Amino acid sequence: MTAHRVALITEFGGPEVLNVLSRPRPSPAASDVLVEVMACGVNPHDVWVRSGRRAGVCLPLVPGVEAVGIVREVGVAVRQWQPGDRVCVTPFVPCGDCITCSTGSPTACPRGQMIGQHRDGGYGQFVSLPERGLVRIPDRIPWLEAAALPVGYGTAFRALFTRAGLQATQTVVVSGAAGGLGIAAVALAAMAGAHVIATTNRQCESALLALGADRVVTRTVPAVRIAVDEATGGRGADVVLDHAGGWAAGLELLRPGGVLVNCGAGALRPATVDPRALYPAERSIVGSIVATRPEIERVMELAKLGRLRPVIAQTYALDEIAEAHRRLAGSSYFGKLIVLPRESSLDSQH
Repeated sequence: MTAHRVALITEFGGPEVLNVLSRPRPSPAASDVLVEVMACGVNPHDVWVRSGRRAGVCLPLVPGVEAVGIVREVGVAVRQWQPGDRVCVTPFVPCGDCITCSTGSPTACPRGQMIGQHRDGGYGQFVSLPERGLVRIPDRIPWLEAAALPVGYGTAFRALFTRAGLQATQTVVVSGAAGGLGIAAVALAAMAGAHVIATTNRQCESALLALGADRVVTRTVPAVRIAVDEATGGRGADVVLDHAGGWAAGLELLRPGGVLVNCGAGALRPATVDPRALYPAERSIVGSIVATRPEIERVMELAKLGRLRPVIAQTYALDEIAEAHRRLAGSSYFGKLIVLPRESSLDSQH
């Protein structure tokens, strides 16, 4: 059986538990597709899996939730794909059969699988994936850009438009705007014609303004409040995007009827909310997780049209994956970190 190289974890721990070695190349099951991985985004989710902070992980495991590549083989029951197709992974693959899926909430499917958590992911030269867990990549999108789209931009798209209903001319506050999700949210909100206030504790104002932010606030909560009041005439923001669990501060920024959309728990601490901040003014808190297949398809279409250009910070060889995880834990970069499982991954963009 042909071998391929992967970054494998056999125990939970720090970046040092990522072992690069050879394994037999997987063969696709009847409804699966074998993908040769051209690039894979490096994400906080991969770190949480590696460190044992995600449920349902069976070791050994190949992490990597954001792979893109070329279809090389298809299972006997596969009808949507054929060898040579350019595809990306949908991070979460719902079962497609349960009542949750049938009622239009596939991201809450109790039998769904997270790629790189419940089954092997993209930190390898090949990966076998469910047919329904793939999205076509338009020919004109380069591999590096494609590998930056499904998680950051897909998640931000769902949070802003599907869950919060952001519209042109509305005001949105994007917290943690210098991170991968924040960068994507700033770009998407600006593209949609919203007024974007980006908050960050890092010195990257010029980069965020270049992405379309109208104002960048790098100081304290009171400074953000002042910026929102100035932008809205004291009315308050229409939408606040929160991925750190800072609900109380975010609610204070909203207008009556505004929406705080939470798509993460980076702070890892319980959030306390005064109900009086909600019901008198009819503010809402909604949760949002990874993007669905149609939402990722929409993001791909926007990239194809040139309306989205992901920011790439650095690429790493597979042997450097531990260093990529160490870099992810810091704040000395702006944009996406991407691992290239084979040195020739970018010899051809198609």
